[in-house]
Amino acid sequence: MVDGLEEPLLDINEIQGNSVPGFNKDYQRFLFFDIVEPVLAKRWLSYWTPYVSTAQEVIQFNRLYQLMRERRGEEPDGIMATWLKVNIPTK
Repeated sequence: MVDGLEEPLLDINEIQGNSVPGFNKDYQRFLFFDIVEPVLAKRWLSYWTPYVSTAQEVIQFNRLYQLMRERRGEEPDGIMATWLKVNIPTK
């Protein structure tokens, strides 16, 4: 608490996983485009929203990966993840 103000708790299910804790992947793909029809862009984004990786999901995966690596003493095979994030730049 600073100057009588409490910092709000963040819901890690409402934060994209690339922000916290980060994706930590070897490869990334980017798609860039200009929005010329906002209604269609919103429809497209609403389709992808359920697939956006949350911080909670990434944290859980990282914990599982670490536990398996510690137990086996080597990098686990057969466990992998593909993460999705969406950035909407402002002009």
